Amino acid sequence: MPRQERGKLAAEAANNFAKLYTSKLIYVPEATATKLDEFNQELKAAFIEFAFGVDMMRDPNSIETTKKWVEVGNKLDRLSKAPHARTRKRI
Repeated sequence: MPRQERGKLAAEAANNFAKLYTSKLIYVPEATATKLDEFNQELKAAFIEFAFGVDMMRDPNSIETTKKWVEVGNKLDRLSKAPHARTRKRI
């Protein structure tokens, strides 16, 4: 799948998440809603960081682009694992 198409799918997934959780927020405990808000903000920040730090770089093969790619990838990896880690700690 081409990179642009993957980016579009990722953006759509993030937007769908934001729409779903905001529409259901009144049914979620306040502490959970706060965590969802924080997660959503971090997700948006990662997308923006990737867009400006990787996609819009003048030289896509530069070491700075590679560093930014890895940095954002690690951030998204941490975000995706964080809810699971908190759940396991409570069990």
